[in-house]
Amino acid sequence: MNKFEKITEEFYNKIKEHYGSSVFKKETPKLKFYPNIYSRLCGFEINESDVEDHPSAEYDRDQNIIFIYTNNVNSKAELVKTLIHEYKHYLQSGIWMERYYKMGYTYETHPYELEAIKEEANYKMFLK
Repeated sequence: MNKFEKITEEFYNKIKEHYGSSVFKKETPKLKFYPNIYSRLCGFEINESDVEDHPSAEYDRDQNIIFIYTNNVNSKAELVKTLIHEYKHYLQSGIWMERYYKMGYTYETHPYELEAIKEEANYKMFLK
């Protein structure tokens, strides 16, 4: 485990303790680390300046994994916000996540995304 992963695990344990477990999954998500989403999906690094989207993390509901993209997390505060955001998705209903999108919501208007973004404001309590 490298230094980044160790720091992440410390924050993640605090977040899990604070928010508890999901009623939709038996286990809390595992964490996996990649430089960026492209290295995870393609198996090799792509020059990120060639593409528009640079996520710092994502929650894969099917695998129950939070993927952290280390090239796109530039501070402890950003790391904690990212973990909170993705952990909120773990706590939310996968059925409603999809249903909202089918109803016409976009990432910017999706109730679950807005809830996760709002929750990020609590990041300071985990930096103590």
